[in-house]
Amino acid sequence: MTEFHRATSLGQALELLSQEGPTPTIIAGGTDVMVWKNAGNFHPERVIDVWGVRPQCAGIVDHGDSIGVGAIASYAEIIRNPLVQEHLPVLVEAASEVGAVQIQNRGTLGGNIGGSSPAGDTLPVLLAYDASVVLASKEGTREIPYRDYCTGYRQTVRKSHEMITEVRFPKPSEGTSGSWFKAGTRLAQAISKVMLAGVGEVRDGRFEWVRMGIGSVAPVPLLLDQVSGAVSGQAVSDETLEAARKAAHAQVAPIDDVRSNAEYRRAVAGNMVVRFLRTLAEQ
Repeated sequence: MTEFHRATSLGQALELLSQEGPTPTIIAGGTDVMVWKNAGNFHPERVIDVWGVRPQCAGIVDHGDSIGVGAIASYAEIIRNPLVQEHLPVLVEAASEVGAVQIQNRGTLGGNIGGSSPAGDTLPVLLAYDASVVLASKEGTREIPYRDYCTGYRQTVRKSHEMITEVRFPKPSEGTSGSWFKAGTRLAQAISKVMLAGVGEVRDGRFEWVRMGIGSVAPVPLLLDQVSGAVSGQAVSDETLEAARKAAHAQVAPIDDVRSNAEYRRAVAGNMVVRFLRTLAEQ
């Protein structure tokens, strides 16, 4: 039998997480967990529902040099928020493609991070924007760069007594542009075969800098730092784009699964990198 708790404040949630006993499963919108439960693949001993903590963990605030997005902010709230629209348009793009409206009303950014699926649509955006994850416990808080957050397939640095409370995005510099791309079986409401988020700046015919995150091509969402190294400072040219494609092919490590195969994913990863760079050069 599952032991179920419903927290109505952050303090109560952290108190419940600190208690001895079975490792708790945190649930907010439930858009992943309830699917697993209905499929008979999920049998938690202890569940802590934190949807009631939204008043403390669903705000979207301007911290001055960064934008803080509450972990329990829904995708719908992210899409509509003026701060996110102004400073983080690639996050708006990705959130707009997560499921249907019903999922966007319940699904949360913290849930996508907590589930840590390499196919999580918003996770490459966190890499592209160099975001960090705030973890809270009774002992205090700590902030982890998202690039260091995932340690393996659905494995993270979060400890069982900690809860994700906020995601912080450094404000992009003036002149930054970005895009988000996804390949799936259908045009909408499909689990991604490959998705890519990228930001950067082109000046005087050169890629000043670029930063890209990609998903579904490795056990964890992947920062394409080798591609950035091959492109940054280089002229916008076919040679540069081809070098970026080769760097992407070398860095990704896709697998065969029910949605696609490794060869296809590697090819699409290279194509998406080139498509992003071409789009960036035209913006």
